Amino acid sequence: MPTQKNRLKHAVSLITTTLFLCFIIFQAYASPYILIDADTKKIILENESSRLWHPASLTKLMTTYIAFSMIRDGQVTFKTPIVISKHAANQPPVKMHFQPGSQLTLDNALKIMLIRSANDIAIAIAENLSKTEQSFVLRMNQEAKKLGLLSTHFVNPHGLTQKNQYNYTTARDLAILSLAIRNEFPNYLNYFSLPGFKIHEKNYFNSNWLIGHFPGANGMKTGYTCSSGFNLISSATQKGRTVIAVVLGTEDLNKRNTISQKLLLEGFLHYPTSNMKTLSSKKNISNNLPDIKEKICNKKNDLLNSQLLAEEKNIQERENLNLLNINLLKDTKKIKKNKIPSRKNNTKKISRY
Repeated sequence: MPTQKNRLKHAVSLITTTLFLCFIIFQAYASPYILIDADTKKIILENESSRLWHPASLTKLMTTYIAFSMIRDGQVTFKTPIVISKHAANQPPVKMHFQPGSQLTLDNALKIMLIRSANDIAIAIAENLSKTEQSFVLRMNQEAKKLGLLSTHFVNPHGLTQKNQYNYTTARDLAILSLAIRNEFPNYLNYFSLPGFKIHEKNYFNSNWLIGHFPGANGMKTGYTCSSGFNLISSATQKGRTVIAVVLGTEDLNKRNTISQKLLLEGFLHYPTSNMKTLSSKKNISNNLPDIKEKICNKKNDLLNSQLLAEEKNIQERENLNLLNINLLKDTKKIKKNKIPSRKNNTKKISRY
């Protein structure tokens, strides 16, 4: 039988290993992150989780939350037509390039927005569910307040910076929002784990690389702008247990994926204990909102991420994934091919990241 001395040695060894692994993660990634157990809301790991940050397309989770809420409350259905306005069609990339007057169901609009992270579709959803984008954004902030997102503010439903106005949030607030979606809409969680869709003979793959490549990965959303860096809210379920990781501001796609996977692995290695803090509302630690575009958007980084993106797409094409076939209710003109954004306007450069 193991002696008390041996048990103590084993316990010390486990603690040392845990601290070492946490140190490795911290050294590799010093920007905001948080890792939580979804069932208990216990915080397994965190770093600067109350620091303000640009959410970029993680904003679309709140857009989705409101759409799901309206469906639940009987205000709309998944079959509700979403009409593309001129304003929606004029949004910056990433977008689907549907022409004004085109129509699709809310069901397909949500899938396209979450998989492709299409900004034109986010605006179209907002306009059709609340008559105007402004009234929808007002509700976004009202819902944020109800959920206890004390350090979050929205100015649009897609996450881009426009006319020096920007959304801001924290890793902690995003974790609270992610949990709210999971807990309130368990029947709709499949929207966050779809591998991709096909429309007009073109394939579009989920920008969250962990879907299909990390065991049990089932969500939730990617985000990227020059100012935010590469963001990812990832979730995975193994043996009936779900963990959620929020990672903000990585320098490239590979680091975003690697850090997220490390955190998820840590989550499954460590079960929640009474000593762990419970996720709760908390005000941001500083009013300073970092802008890291000089670090993120440069020729070297652009080349690296273009190569990584091409590699991901090539692998996904070869995997012969079961993609959704999406048709528009009304197609005023065939979809245009996405153009590579000009380097002259790199602060607005957005891709499928």
